Amino acid sequence: MKHFSLIFVCSLICILSSCIGGAYYQVYDVKSEGLQTKSNGLVYEDDNCLLFYNLWNKSGCLSFVFANKTDKDITIDLTRSFFIKNGMAYDYYQDQSLMNRSDFELTTSKELCSSYLNLKNETHMWSPTLVVNSDIPTNSIVTTKAQYSIIPAKTYKVIHGFKISDIIYKECGNNKMNYPEEQSETINYTKSSSPLTFSNKLTYKIDGQESCIYLQNDFWICSLANYPEEEILENITLENCDDPLVKTTIEVNKKQAPNRFYNIYEGVYTSNPIQKTPIFGE
Repeated sequence: MKHFSLIFVCSLICILSSCIGGAYYQVYDVKSEGLQTKSNGLVYEDDNCLLFYNLWNKSGCLSFVFANKTDKDITIDLTRSFFIKNGMAYDYYQDQSLMNRSDFELTTSKELCSSYLNLKNETHMWSPTLVVNSDIPTNSIVTTKAQYSIIPAKTYKVIHGFKISDIIYKECGNNKMNYPEEQSETINYTKSSSPLTFSNKLTYKIDGQESCIYLQNDFWICSLANYPEEEILENITLENCDDPLVKTTIEVNKKQAPNRFYNIYEGVYTSNPIQKTPIFGE
């Protein structure tokens, strides 16, 4: 009888442990046309301007730096500039009040957000070890969104962009893919088969010129994979330059890169079929 009870208890523990849930990360790799992929960002450059992107954020973020290379002011017409997702256009200009926050975050009722950008110099605009998350509390004030953004000659501005997507893809019945023990298989896409394509379309004028200039940067998800939280997060130690004895430990994501973004979901491994979540269909 004692032997039977021991077997029952062990079996129950195994069943319960196999169903313990946790957080999982779905990480997306993004490709783009006409942009250079560098270790600290995605860069577009022509004779007039330089655009710098860092997509890494929960749900992704298309905030960007617009640098004016000319000797004259550049005016971006936000009423004619758009974030385009799977063919649907969203206006950059929104006639509403905004919560004006720090460089870590900009929160509004319509998906506007911003990534942290370290703009101390143009060769290293982003410091990945310092990007932990976007949930940093800040004081805020209410301002009004302008219809135009003027970038003076030889200067740059951070343009707050849109959240990319918070939709999770789950493959029906494939628990190894949805809730992997270490890392799921990677699903690859071409531009035509990608579940998500998005673009940054800008309209601007250079002072003294009558005609508008149109600029568009295109992006698409080229692959995705799932990871359990314990496999993708790690602690790193930062040293204080002024005092080597003072050290700070922070948690970072091992997969972070400027051409990636991620979403987080909860779940448990189960043998029951799983309902399929729409593939980025919003």
